[in-house]
Amino acid sequence: MGLDQSIFKRKSCRAYTNKKVSWESIGAVLEAGTFAPSASNLQNWTFIVVTDEGKREKLAHLSMKQTWMMDAPVHIVVCNETSKVKDYFGERGNLYGTQNCAVAAAFMMLKAEDIGLGSCWVGGFDVEGVKTLLEIPADVIPELILTLGYPDRLDKEPERMSVTFATFFDSYGKRKLDYDPFPLAKQTKKLQKMKEKGLKKLKALPGKLKKLGK
Repeated sequence: MGLDQSIFKRKSCRAYTNKKVSWESIGAVLEAGTFAPSASNLQNWTFIVVTDEGKREKLAHLSMKQTWMMDAPVHIVVCNETSKVKDYFGERGNLYGTQNCAVAAAFMMLKAEDIGLGSCWVGGFDVEGVKTLLEIPADVIPELILTLGYPDRLDKEPERMSVTFATFFDSYGKRKLDYDPFPLAKQTKKLQKMKEKGLKKLKALPGKLKKLGK
Protein backbone atom coordinates (compact mmCIF):
# COMPACT_ATOMS: atom_id res chain seq x y z
CA MET A 1 0.00 0.00 0.00
CA GLY A 2 1.29 3.48 -0.84
CA LEU A 3 1.74 6.29 1.67
CA ASP A 4 -1.26 8.24 0.35
CA GLN A 5 -3.49 5.20 0.77
CA SER A 6 -2.26 4.62 4.33
CA ILE A 7 -2.97 8.24 5.23
CA PHE A 8 -6.34 8.70 3.55
CA LYS A 9 -7.80 5.21 4.13
CA ARG A 10 -6.88 4.91 7.80
CA LYS A 11 -9.82 5.03 10.21
CA SER A 12 -10.09 4.19 13.89
CA CYS A 13 -10.94 0.55 14.49
CA ARG A 14 -13.03 -0.40 17.52
CA ALA A 15 -14.16 -3.85 16.37
CA TYR A 16 -11.71 -6.69 15.73
CA THR A 17 -11.83 -10.28 14.51
CA ASN A 18 -10.32 -13.08 16.58
CA LYS A 19 -7.55 -13.61 14.01
CA LYS A 20 -4.16 -13.73 15.69
CA VAL A 21 -1.62 -11.05 14.79
CA SER A 22 1.82 -12.52 14.05
CA TRP A 23 4.87 -11.34 15.94
CA GLU A 24 6.35 -10.44 12.58
CA SER A 25 3.52 -7.96 11.99
CA ILE A 26 3.74 -6.60 15.54
CA GLY A 27 7.48 -6.16 15.07
CA ALA A 28 6.98 -4.27 11.81
CA VAL A 29 4.59 -1.84 13.52
CA LEU A 30 6.96 -1.32 16.45
CA GLU A 31 9.95 -0.78 14.19
CA ALA A 32 8.08 1.90 12.27
CA GLY A 33 7.63 3.77 15.54
CA THR A 34 11.36 3.82 16.16
CA PHE A 35 11.91 5.67 12.87
CA ALA A 36 9.88 8.66 14.05
CA PRO A 37 11.72 11.95 14.58
CA SER A 38 12.28 13.15 18.15
CA ALA A 39 13.65 16.25 19.84
CA SER A 40 17.47 16.12 19.71
CA ASN A 41 17.01 12.49 18.58
CA LEU A 42 16.52 11.48 22.23
CA GLN A 43 14.07 8.69 21.26
CA ASN A 44 12.54 8.76 24.73
CA TRP A 45 9.82 6.24 23.91
CA THR A 46 9.39 2.68 25.12
CA PHE A 47 6.66 0.31 23.96
CA ILE A 48 4.93 -2.28 26.13
CA VAL A 49 3.22 -4.96 24.05
CA VAL A 50 0.28 -6.47 25.92
CA THR A 51 -1.23 -9.69 24.57
CA ASP A 52 -2.26 -11.29 27.86
CA GLU A 53 -6.06 -11.48 27.89
CA GLY A 54 -6.42 -10.64 31.56
CA LYS A 55 -4.23 -7.57 31.31
CA ARG A 56 -5.99 -6.38 28.16
CA GLU A 57 -9.30 -6.64 30.01
CA LYS A 58 -7.88 -4.59 32.90
CA LEU A 59 -6.48 -1.99 30.48
CA ALA A 60 -9.94 -1.67 28.93
CA HIS A 61 -11.55 -1.02 32.32
CA LEU A 62 -8.80 1.43 33.24
CA SER A 63 -9.52 3.23 29.96
CA MET A 64 -12.90 4.60 31.06
CA LYS A 65 -14.43 1.12 30.74
CA GLN A 66 -14.06 0.99 26.95
CA THR A 67 -14.87 -2.72 26.76
CA TRP A 68 -14.42 -2.89 22.97
CA MET A 69 -10.67 -2.75 23.63
CA MET A 70 -10.76 -6.33 24.95
CA ASP A 71 -11.45 -7.62 21.44
CA ALA A 72 -8.17 -6.19 20.13
CA PRO A 73 -5.60 -9.00 20.44
CA VAL A 74 -2.73 -6.56 20.92
CA HIS A 75 -2.38 -3.41 23.00
CA ILE A 76 0.74 -1.27 22.65
CA VAL A 77 1.30 1.11 25.54
CA VAL A 78 3.54 3.96 24.40
CA CYS A 79 5.59 5.25 27.32
CA ASN A 80 7.59 8.42 27.82
CA GLU A 81 10.96 8.07 29.60
CA THR A 82 10.77 11.58 31.02
CA SER A 83 14.28 11.70 32.52
CA LYS A 84 15.83 11.59 29.03
CA VAL A 85 14.16 14.79 27.90
CA LYS A 86 14.06 16.59 31.26
CA ASP A 87 17.82 16.21 31.71
CA TYR A 88 18.30 17.78 28.29
CA PHE A 89 15.54 20.40 28.12
CA GLY A 90 14.48 20.97 31.74
CA GLU A 91 10.75 21.36 32.40
CA ARG A 92 10.13 22.02 28.70
CA GLY A 93 11.10 18.38 28.25
CA ASN A 94 7.64 17.31 29.51
CA LEU A 95 6.08 18.71 26.35
CA TYR A 96 8.81 17.48 24.00
CA GLY A 97 8.65 13.99 25.46
CA THR A 98 4.90 13.77 24.86
CA GLN A 99 5.28 15.12 21.33
CA ASN A 100 7.95 12.52 20.53
CA CYS A 101 5.73 9.66 21.70
CA ALA A 102 2.77 11.01 19.71
CA VAL A 103 4.79 11.05 16.48
CA ALA A 104 6.04 7.51 17.11
CA ALA A 105 2.45 6.35 17.62
CA ALA A 106 1.36 8.02 14.37
CA PHE A 107 4.11 6.19 12.49
CA MET A 108 2.94 2.89 13.99
CA MET A 109 -0.68 3.53 13.01
CA LEU A 110 0.29 4.23 9.42
CA LYS A 111 2.39 1.06 9.30
CA ALA A 112 -0.52 -0.92 10.73
CA GLU A 113 -2.75 0.39 7.94
CA ASP A 114 -0.05 -0.42 5.40
CA ILE A 115 0.01 -4.12 6.36
CA GLY A 116 -3.75 -4.53 6.71
CA LEU A 117 -4.17 -4.09 10.45
CA GLY A 118 -6.66 -1.88 12.24
CA SER A 119 -5.65 0.38 15.10
CA CYS A 120 -7.11 2.94 17.49
CA TRP A 121 -5.50 5.63 19.61
CA VAL A 122 -6.70 5.54 23.23
CA GLY A 123 -5.66 8.54 25.31
CA GLY A 124 -8.18 8.51 28.15
CA PHE A 125 -7.12 6.18 30.96
CA ASP A 126 -6.15 5.99 34.62
CA VAL A 127 -2.42 6.71 34.37
CA GLU A 128 -1.55 5.48 37.86
CA GLY A 129 -3.67 2.38 37.39
CA VAL A 130 -1.86 1.51 34.14
CA LYS A 131 1.50 2.14 35.78
CA THR A 132 0.63 -0.24 38.60
CA LEU A 133 -0.74 -2.92 36.28
CA LEU A 134 2.29 -2.92 34.00
CA GLU A 135 4.91 -2.21 36.70
CA ILE A 136 6.01 1.02 35.02
CA PRO A 137 8.70 2.99 36.94
CA ALA A 138 7.83 6.29 38.61
CA ASP A 139 9.71 8.48 36.10
CA VAL A 140 8.11 6.79 33.06
CA ILE A 141 4.70 8.01 31.89
CA PRO A 142 2.26 5.94 29.78
CA GLU A 143 1.16 8.48 27.17
CA LEU A 144 -1.30 6.44 25.12
CA ILE A 145 -2.50 2.96 24.23
CA LEU A 146 -2.74 1.69 20.67
CA THR A 147 -5.11 -1.19 20.04
CA LEU A 148 -4.07 -3.45 17.18
CA GLY A 149 -5.65 -6.30 15.26
CA TYR A 150 -7.50 -7.35 12.12
CA PRO A 151 -10.56 -5.14 11.66
CA ASP A 152 -14.05 -6.58 11.80
CA ARG A 153 -15.36 -3.14 10.86
CA LEU A 154 -14.01 0.40 10.88
CA ASP A 155 -15.47 3.60 12.27
CA LYS A 156 -17.41 5.74 9.83
CA GLU A 157 -15.48 8.35 7.89
CA PRO A 158 -15.26 11.36 10.21
CA GLU A 159 -15.88 14.89 9.04
CA ARG A 160 -12.58 16.54 8.11
CA MET A 161 -11.89 20.25 8.15
CA SER A 162 -10.73 21.40 4.73
CA VAL A 163 -7.01 22.09 4.57
CA THR A 164 -7.82 25.50 3.13
CA PHE A 165 -9.56 26.46 6.38
CA ALA A 166 -6.90 24.92 8.62
CA THR A 167 -3.98 26.76 7.01
CA PHE A 168 -2.77 30.32 7.42
CA PHE A 169 0.11 32.03 5.61
CA ASP A 170 2.74 34.29 7.17
CA SER A 171 0.46 35.28 10.06
CA TYR A 172 -2.47 33.82 12.00
CA GLY A 173 -5.77 34.29 10.19
CA LYS A 174 -4.30 35.11 6.78
CA ARG A 175 -5.78 32.79 4.14
CA LYS A 176 -6.16 34.88 1.00
CA LEU A 177 -3.66 34.07 -1.75
CA ASP A 178 -3.26 34.81 -5.43
CA TYR A 179 -2.97 31.09 -6.16
CA ASP A 180 -4.33 27.82 -4.83
CA PRO A 181 -1.60 25.74 -3.11
CA PHE A 182 -4.02 22.88 -2.49
CA PRO A 183 -4.86 21.21 -5.82
CA LEU A 184 -5.63 18.02 -3.95
CA ALA A 185 -8.33 19.78 -1.93
CA LYS A 186 -9.84 21.09 -5.17
CA GLN A 187 -9.76 17.60 -6.67
CA THR A 188 -11.43 16.18 -3.56
CA LYS A 189 -14.27 18.70 -3.88
CA LYS A 190 -14.66 17.75 -7.54
CA LEU A 191 -14.87 14.06 -6.67
CA GLN A 192 -17.43 14.80 -3.95
CA LYS A 193 -19.61 16.70 -6.43
CA MET A 194 -19.37 13.81 -8.89
CA LYS A 195 -20.38 11.40 -6.13
CA GLU A 196 -23.37 13.54 -5.14
CA LYS A 197 -24.42 13.85 -8.79
CA GLY A 198 -24.21 10.07 -9.19
CA LEU A 199 -26.35 9.51 -6.08
CA LYS A 200 -29.02 11.86 -7.42
CA LYS A 201 -29.13 9.89 -10.65
CA LEU A 202 -29.49 6.62 -8.74
CA LYS A 203 -32.35 8.03 -6.66
CA ALA A 204 -34.13 9.19 -9.81
CA LEU A 205 -33.67 5.86 -11.60
CA PRO A 206 -36.71 3.99 -10.11
CA GLY A 207 -39.04 6.79 -11.25
CA LYS A 208 -37.62 6.71 -14.77
CA LEU A 209 -37.94 2.92 -14.95
CA LYS A 210 -41.55 3.16 -13.75
CA LYS A 211 -42.36 5.61 -16.54
CA LEU A 212 -40.75 3.32 -19.13
CA GLY A 213 -42.86 0.44 -17.91
CA LYS A 214 -46.15 2.26 -18.54
